[in-house]
Amino acid sequence: SSWYGAYSIPDPVFERSLADAVTRLLSYDLRIWLVIDTPNGRQFDPIVEYEKDPHAPRFGTLAQASYRERSERELTLFRRIAGDDRRINIIDPSIALCGRTECAGGKDSAVWYRDDDHLTNAGAQAARAQFEPIFEERRR
Repeated sequence: SSWYGAYSIPDPVFERSLADAVTRLLSYDLRIWLVIDTPNGRQFDPIVEYEKDPHAPRFGTLAQASYRERSERELTLFRRIAGDDRRINIIDPSIALCGRTECAGGKDSAVWYRDDDHLTNAGAQAARAQFEPIFEERRR
């Protein structure tokens, strides 16, 4: 579940609740994958970009530095919860969705977002490699 909007400022109650949920799941000897939220914002909404210029729509972008600044809270929290427990993995889909300087809303003719923060199938396919280890492990 995406929680960036709910976690726009440090929230000790939320952090404790998430840590408690992870601890409960670990008590069942489960593996856990904490997923950092994808880059998001109105600039990724294809309708917004289309309305800017219907004759030459393009993909919106976000400076990677801006995304990193926002996602750093999630990463810090996830690392604190994970500690050195090897059953907890952190997945960062932005590795597949962002280049060195910016995060894009698509590539070539593939639109990666259906609105400002939900991936299309093409977007999920673009980020697929980040999730492959989960499924590879299940196949063993």
